[in-house]
Amino acid sequence: MSYSEPLINQVYRFFLAVGFGVLMGAVYELLSLLKILLSEGRKTVVFTDIIFSVLFTVFSFFFMLVYNEGEARANLVVAQLAGVYVFHLTFGKRLIKPFIALKGKIKRKTAKKRTKRNKNLI
Repeated sequence: MSYSEPLINQVYRFFLAVGFGVLMGAVYELLSLLKILLSEGRKTVVFTDIIFSVLFTVFSFFFMLVYNEGEARANLVVAQLAGVYVFHLTFGKRLIKPFIALKGKIKRKTAKKRTKRNKNLI
């Protein structure tokens, strides 16, 4: 990319980066679902956050390599992060709520079964 590149190309790459960020936001929400369903322990949170960070870094590198001729530009990184944030605010919260409710129901049912089992032992 040269400095005399038309503005329309830069705008096009910016919106591609936002779209890429939205896709990475979907990946983040899938990992959040994994966190919710597995457990709420620190190890799970750290593990999934590290996985997301590595995936985001690697895919961002390849995105820059393919669509921006290998040049890392701050505006594209900001656009990617904005895409992740937009996905989280729009679809992410709506996607997570049913799974949190499902986990609560599962916990209540297993707690009832445990108390029944414990009463039978006494």
